Amino acid sequence: MEEMLNLVKDHASPILFGSVRFQDMNREKQMEALKDLTFRLIFVVLLPYISTMACSFGVSVGLGILINEAMAKLFSSYESFKVLRRGIVLLSMSSTLASSLIMSLNYIITPVYNFIFFIIGLK
Repeated sequence: MEEMLNLVKDHASPILFGSVRFQDMNREKQMEALKDLTFRLIFVVLLPYISTMACSFGVSVGLGILINEAMAKLFSSYESFKVLRRGIVLLSMSSTLASSLIMSLNYIITPVYNFIFFIIGLK
């Protein structure tokens, strides 16, 4: 518990008490600050892509579960036509995942990156 409080204190202290200037840090703190900045930049840049991948995966798994339940009720048993049901669920999940990733790449990720590049002046 004490380690968690120290970790929260270390990360929250620049926000609560004001940050230390980069020039006032020693060499070790400067390297740590650069690593932290690099991680945050990479995380922010990849956030739209990672979030659309997670949403697409969630949609495809949810659809697969719904199709599996509907087919089990249609066949009135979970044991009947098990191979056919699994094949149809896998096909529907993979096609849903692929189509939602392609659509999100065209209609969500590209405009988000264009907006980010426009804001920072790269486009």
